[in-house]
Amino acid sequence: MTVSRARINIARLMPPELPQFIHPLRLAGHGETLSGSFKINELKRLQAAVLETDGTLTFNLKFGRDAAGTACIIGSLSGQVVMTCQRCMQPLTVIIDADVALGIVQGEAEAGELPEEYEPLLVEQQPLKLSELVEDEALLALPFAPLHAAESCAEAVTSDSADAPSEQQQDTHRPFADKLADLKPSRDNER
Repeated sequence: MTVSRARINIARLMPPELPQFIHPLRLAGHGETLSGSFKINELKRLQAAVLETDGTLTFNLKFGRDAAGTACIIGSLSGQVVMTCQRCMQPLTVIIDADVALGIVQGEAEAGELPEEYEPLLVEQQPLKLSELVEDEALLALPFAPLHAAESCAEAVTSDSADAPSEQQQDTHRPFADKLADLKPSRDNER
């Protein structure tokens, strides 16, 4: 095998390099698919929402047109991030496994006409940064207030035991209970 043939064979085995900028309408017109991954430490807004910046987000995006002719992006996004549990303030692993269904629109009027299954992706004449599109979808997939499961969260276990009344609390003296009972009309008097 010659050196040039070896280079061609190696190039076929290597995944294609992802473009930094994309034109979603053009890609939809050609029915392109983009698959790959981004490191979390490359996505600045996502870094601000998580505790650890190691790890990757993997995506698969198919650009095309649906049966009604709507330019769309259908795909998926997956990864794993570490966030802060809002109950106990300890690290919490969050699995991102999101479906992507975007309708590509060029104005707000078009966005209002999109079928319900699509979220609008407003594009203009300038290209869109692929990493920002993936990052936007990842941020939308994150929980608003991440929480451990109640049985495994240290704060939930502590607060549950604190909420249970003790025997001493159950036998609480109610100084006005007798007076309130006297003021309350009895059912016999109502008839």
